[in-house]
Amino acid sequence: MARVSARRYADYLVDVGQAVREPQRTGQAGRPLLRYRWYTEDPSASRGAPPTAS
Repeated sequence: MARVSARRYADYLVDVGQAVREPQRTGQAGRPLLRYRWYTEDPSASRGAPPTAS
């Protein structure tokens, strides 16, 4: 699978609420570094805020 296809699929999962996107590097030059992880309802299993509906 191509890198761009994987990123687009990960972005899709974020849009439908099944994953969360976490920026890892902010305010620095270069490409943004993003981490994607599955979204779970269990607060003990996830960090950060749940995805918001737009």
